[in-house]
Parts: sequence; C-alpha cells; structure tokens
Amino acid sequence: MNSSRWFLNITFIILLLMTSLLAVSGEVSQTDSSKIQHQLLLGVQPMVTVEPLDDRNVVDVNALPIVLEYALKNKLGIRGHITMNLRFGAPESPMIGQVGGGVLLPIYKLAKDERFAYHGFYGGPYLGFGYDLEVVETHLTIAGELGYAFAMSQTVTLNVGLQIGATRIWDDEGNKTWPHIGVIVNFGKWLK
Repeated sequence: MNSSRWFLNITFIILLLMTSLLAVSGEVSQTDSSKIQHQLLLGVQPMVTVEPLDDRNVVDVNALPIVLEYALKNKLGIRGHITMNLRFGAPESPMIGQVGGGVLLPIYKLAKDERFAYHGFYGGPYLGFGYDLEVVETHLTIAGELGYAFAMSQTVTLNVGLQIGATRIWDDEGNKTWPHIGVIVNFGKWLK
C-alpha cells in the first residue's frame, strides 16, 4: 500500500473512532457552562522528540512548552500547545529546528463531579502541524489521544496521554507518511 493511501486509511479510522466515541457518549453534557468551577488551564507540556525513522539522529527539545486548555462545555474542552524545538545533533546545533503546534479536543466522559469535569479518563482527536527549518519540510499529524487527568488538587491537574496516528511529511523530494506514536505529559493550573 502506498504512503498516501495508508495516510488516508489511518486518518479515516482515527476520525471514525473519535466520532464513535462522541456518538456512544450521547450528548457531551447539557450542564450550563457557568456551573463549571474552572474554565482555563494554563500549563507546561515538556516535549522531547526522537524520530526513529529519521537517519539524521537528532533530538528536539521544546523550548516553549506552553499548553492551554479551555472548557467549551462540561466534559468537553479544547487544548492547544506551541512547539519551538531546539535541535541537538545537527551540524549547527543547538539550533531552532522546528516550529508548530497542536490542538486536541478532549472529551472527559467518565467525570463524576460536574464542577470538576476535567479529571479522569479522556479521549479525543488530535491535529498537529510543524515546519522543519533545517531540512525545509512540513509535517501534518492526525492522531487519536487517550489519557487520564489526575487531580493533584481542585485546581492543579497532571495529564498523561498516548497518541496514535500518522504524520504526513512534505518536502522537496515529494511526500511520505510515518506512523505517529506520542506519550504526552503536561501539568497545569485551572483558572476561573
């Protein structure tokens, strides 16, 4: 199977699974968003990237690990992060190797307390974008993320998730698709 077809197939499967998750859960919640205790998470998402299929043997470390999550509705949010990777192992390293970001729509289906709905198991679709400054290529990642949000207190949360999907890469030589597997860890404080 060529890489374009594989990318489309994995994208379709991930979107189908995420749509099924929404359908099984019924309506996310009818709770009035004014009852939600906290509406904005400001946090840190440290990231280290090593691409096993990349023969350059470089390591990227995110120098701007900011993550924000906004409560759209009870048990549904939108989480975004910024990527500005410092690259080590390249001929002119350290250097800014990649810039971009990502967006996740987490659904906290099993949350018991409506005031603190952003704790517990979550799942949702993830879309990431990156531009590699060293080799001039564009990356688009489509994945599903499943995880758990640990309540360290009523306002502090530690999120641990696993992303599975595919990354499409466009460069001067054409395009290629790589599998994407990511372990995501972030922590932050919920603000009103």
